[in-house]
Parts: sequence; C-alpha cells; structure tokens
Amino acid sequence: MGAVSALGEGCKALWRGIAEGRTGIGPIRRFSTDGLDVSIAATVPGCDDFGGDPEVLCHDFAVRAAREALADARVDLGVVSTDRIAVALGASMGEGGRDPCGEVAALADELGLHGPRITVSTACASSLTAIGLGRDLLDTGEAGLVLAGGADVLTPRLLAGFAALGALGTRPCAPFSFPFGTTLGEGAGFVVLERLPDATRRGARPRCAVLGYGLSGDAHHETSPHPRGEGVARALRWALDDAGLQPTAIGYVNAHGTGTAANDGAEWQALREVLGPHAGAIPVSSTKGHIGHAQGAAGALEAITTVMALEQRAVPPTAGFTRRRPSCPVDPVFDSGPRGHDFDHAVTQNSAFGGANCAVVLGRNVTARERPAPHGRPRPVLVLGAGALGPHGTDLDDLLDALVERRPLSRVPIDADVRRFLRHADDRGLDPAGKHLAIAATLALRDAGVDDGGPLHGQRRTSTGLVVGMTRTSPTSANELQRSIDERGLARVSAGAFSRMVLNASQGSCAKLMAIKGPQTTLAAGPASGLIAVCFGAHALASRAEADLMVAGAVEEAERDPSHRGPAEDGAGDHDANGGCEGAACLVLGAGAAVPGTAPTVRVSGWAIAGPGRVDRAVSTALERAEVAPHEVGAVLGPGCDRADTSRPWRPDCLRVDPTPAIGRLGGVGSALACAAAVAWLRRPANAEGASVVVVDPGDRTVSCAVVLTRIATSAT
Repeated sequence: MGAVSALGEGCKALWRGIAEGRTGIGPIRRFSTDGLDVSIAATVPGCDDFGGDPEVLCHDFAVRAAREALADARVDLGVVSTDRIAVALGASMGEGGRDPCGEVAALADELGLHGPRITVSTACASSLTAIGLGRDLLDTGEAGLVLAGGADVLTPRLLAGFAALGALGTRPCAPFSFPFGTTLGEGAGFVVLERLPDATRRGARPRCAVLGYGLSGDAHHETSPHPRGEGVARALRWALDDAGLQPTAIGYVNAHGTGTAANDGAEWQALREVLGPHAGAIPVSSTKGHIGHAQGAAGALEAITTVMALEQRAVPPTAGFTRRRPSCPVDPVFDSGPRGHDFDHAVTQNSAFGGANCAVVLGRNVTARERPAPHGRPRPVLVLGAGALGPHGTDLDDLLDALVERRPLSRVPIDADVRRFLRHADDRGLDPAGKHLAIAATLALRDAGVDDGGPLHGQRRTSTGLVVGMTRTSPTSANELQRSIDERGLARVSAGAFSRMVLNASQGSCAKLMAIKGPQTTLAAGPASGLIAVCFGAHALASRAEADLMVAGAVEEAERDPSHRGPAEDGAGDHDANGGCEGAACLVLGAGAAVPGTAPTVRVSGWAIAGPGRVDRAVSTALERAEVAPHEVGAVLGPGCDRADTSRPWRPDCLRVDPTPAIGRLGGVGSALACAAAVAWLRRPANAEGASVVVVDPGDRTVSCAVVLTRIATSAT
C-alpha cells in the first residue's frame, strides 16, 4: 500500500497522525479564497507554495503513493512481467479539461507498467471502485498484478463548486456530529492486488484479502444520496454476498461519513437495514475528520486506513466528534485515538455524485479460496438488444451500411430530443451527453423488449445495471461552468454545471431517467472505452448474481463553437474539432436468458483486455475464450482491421470494416457504435447460425480490447 495525505507522505505517516489524534485540516495557503465563505481544507504538507498546473501536482501525488505501494509489495520490475501489471486509476472531477485517460497513461508510463490501463470515474467512489475492478482483472486473467487506487488535488474551482452546492462547512468536518458540512482534502492512495498463489511464489507478504465488493446506483439525484440510503444498502448487501459473509461477521465499518446531514443520515439508515441489530454493536467511524474528503483518492485512502486497522487490531476514531446528532451510529468511535478492537472483517464504503455507491469487504486472514460463480458456473451472456444514436440516425442497418461504405458521418447533425424517444421524460438539466446516452439506452431496452424502453419497473430496476464508457465531460456543461465564472466570478460558479463535471454525470442522469438501480460505473480507456464497458458488463453478468441485465455502452458529445448557439440548445451535433462524430450506443446484455422477441439471438462468446499495443493478444485471447477459430469469423470491425493481416488466417470472404473513415476516433463511442453495427450484421438473414463477428479496438495509450459476438439459435439460453 502507498499513501500521500494531509497527514504526510506514506502509510505510516497516515496511521501515526490518526494514532496521535491529529487532523490535517487547516487554512488554505496555496491559493486565494477571497470571496468564498470557506477557507479551510486538508492539503498535503509541503505543497503550499506550489503555483503550477494542478494536474502536475496530482500526478506527483499519484507517483509517490504508487511507488510506495510497489515497494511495499516487493515488486521487482526487472523480474515481474510489466505487460501483466495493470493500472486501475480512480479519478473524480473532469473540470478544467482534465484528461482521465492521459492521467492513467502518464502514471503507468512513468512507472514502466505496460498492462491494461483503465480509469474508473464515479466521483468520490472512484478509487474504491478501482480496487473492485482490479480484483476483476485478476479473476479474469487480464492481469497478474494490479496497481489500484486514485489521486486528486484541491483546486479553486473544486472548492468554489462544492461551496456553491452548500456542502462545505466553515469549520473542520465532524462526521456524525456538529457542525454540519464536509471539508475537502487531497492526496493519493494505491494498493497492489495479486492472487495469493502468485504473491506466495514471489515471496510477498499479503496484508489483507479483498473478499468482496458491490456497486449500485441511487437513480435519485445528481448530488444527494437517496434519503433512506437504499443505494448504499444495495452496494453493501451485494458486497457481503460476494464475500460469502453474514452481517454478523463484520467487525468494523469505515463509513463514507462526509459530515453532511444528507449523507451521514442516509448511510446510517443503510447500515441498520443491512446489518440489522449488529449495526449497533460494532464501531462505525469516518476518516474524513483527519484527512478531509479527498475526492478521487478518498476510497483508496480509507481502504488503506481500514487495512491498517485490521493489522493493528484497533479502530480509528472519528476526529472532530463532539456530540451525537440524530441518525448517528451507536458507536462512532469518539475516542482521542485508535481503540483496541479484535476483529477479522471490515467494510469500507463510499457514495458519490451521480448516485454511485461502492462497498468493499476486507479480511485480515488471507487464505486462498475461490468465489463460486452464481448458480455454480459462469452464466452465458446474450445480447438482448442494441441501440445507437448518431449521425446515421437511429437505424442499426443504416449505421452498418455507413461503416461498410466508409461514408463520412462526422459532419451530420443528430436529433437528440429525449422526449421523442422516452415518454414523459423530464430532460431539464440534461446536457447533450446525458441526452445522447438516455436515448441510446432507451432504444436498446426497447429493442430487447424490456418495458417498452421506458423507465424500468419493480424488481427489474434493481436487477439491471449500467456501465458507460466516456472519455470527457460534456463540453456544453464545461462551457456553462466557465461562462458562470467569467460573468459572475468564482464565488458564484454555477452549481448545476459544476455537478456535471464528474465523468459519471451522464451515467447518473441516464440511470435516473431509466430508473436503473443495479450495479453501475463509468470507465475511461480512450477509444476502447465502449468495448471496455461491454467487457466489464459481460464479466459482471457471467460471474456475479446481482444483475440479470446490463446496459453497456458509450457516449460522446462534440465540442461546439460557443458562438453557434443552435446546437447547444436544440441537441443537434456539429463536427468536432478532433475530427469525430458524436452520439451514443448501448447493448442490453442478459445473463442466461433468451431474447423476448423474434430477433436472432447473439451471444457475447468471448472478450479480452490487454495493454496498449497488444491488440493481437486481446484478439487471440477473446477467440480462444469464445472457442472460435479465425477462419470461422464472418466479419471484423475495428480500426486498421481492413489492412492486410497475414498473421491471422481469417477466411477469404471475411468482411473487414474500419469504422474510422465514417465516424473518426473521437472518444470511446466509436467502439460502442461498432458493437451495435456488429449486432445488426449478425441479425441479417444472410448470416447463418454460428456466424461470429470480432469487434476490436487497439486503443491508444491505455488498452487493447476485443469482443467476439456469435449468432446462436433463438431458443438457446
């Protein structure tokens, strides 16, 4: 493990500060807070005089924490294959033009790690979710070792935005106590994940076990949790199920505990619902009184604190706690320092903007054990529906024809009127990216015959997940945020636009419109983001029991000329300065269920992820998992696949389609559009049962990815 926090550099400094009852919260000296009501934060010591690009400082935090983690894990890069070391980076805000894919690539490049590089961006649940994703990469064999965590830096915009939302307190935060309000922080935290047999062979010393994790969505509000904590409860319950533990096995909870009335009350209700009477018998504390709310680094730093608590057999206190407020844990650990406590299992959890929730179960006793797949074996994953919105319109056959004919689409405007596709939808406050994604998801669900494409009902709401690939926040919302600053000053920044500066804002708004409350997250992996979403969704359905359906896809919004007001207001798209089109595409994946309608059934028969420049490895692994030989493939869709390839014996009549001439390489939507087009190809009568399509994306500096889709008998399950 490695940490950089307001209590100093290193995990030992973090625990020492907690043990001494210190807080890293103090006056902000790095930049002026004139005009703002809040002037305190938990900043990293020694950085008060830094006046450069905040991204540079954030990168520095990440590198320092990552190096400590690799050293602690005894990873010798001269011995361990760097192609097999993945990086899962949690990143929160997309404000200020931050490039989450560039951040993870720069970190991996500096460390010399060449495995898959994936960014998880679900606001302040990002780095904890990255730990869960890292475990998945180990389970699927995509990596032999994973560096997982997150980093974030305090900026004037971040401070002003949270102040505009009314979330900050003028005094240091006191979770579960008084006064109300949170305090922002910064830093970085990383853990090295590895399967026990591999760690044992290396002579490494495992510090704890990641026993289970759970994700969920609130589908409630852009910035506030469900008042009864329903989403938090689902994530916690699913994490316990994944770990195979009963509530009574949990000995400690490191709560999200931001100090706000809305969050703390909802979280305690969720804990009581899932843990029952046991919730009142165990300590529940928050680390944020010591190190503030470190945003993208919060989950990882709190997980590291929880691991040290397991090792020390002592629970950390809730700094700043004075007196209990209503809806407060029975035992919030208001001691002056860590309290001795003998326990074997703990939970750490986070909630975030966009309604994202994540819970991770950690265990002190490290033993090799396999988690059984649901129903005793991996479930087959089918494509139940597909939907796409783009310059082609909404017809999948038109999309396929445009790709095959290499017809340039990037200058064609699109119609993004949500209410034309989703009846009774309230699209107020939605930017174009949110509208595009909602329409594509609606079309896919309608194509699958699920609730006629409208908001989901009953049990279907919690058994449906949503995973979205996205590489940048909405340019429209970013411009709105900047205009509010230019016109009114930083102290009166637009709260609405600021809330949409998290990368998962589109995913959260789509989930709210569609009432999707199952497992969900937002991933960024450059041009392969759409394929990564399909791979993650397929793995979740095959290996876990929380969801039976998963909406997986990607969205991209074009950069518009601010002087041209029409598109920003009516939803029509322009040509993007980067030379690509905008739109969204989604697949509805189902676990072991036949298509409700009469369309040919398509199965996700194989998928694989590899490091940048390892596209051949990804394709070979995906074909092997699908049990499909190259000469059995009827079509290949992906950048560069139309060029001569003597290394792989595709059959002579194999259709090879490079989508780039038609849709460009903007963002991650291209690979999602290619997936939707592949489904259309497999559904055509000329393509018989058993036909397969490979969708591939070589990525750029992040990942290479391949998915194999196969047409099977309609009655198959």
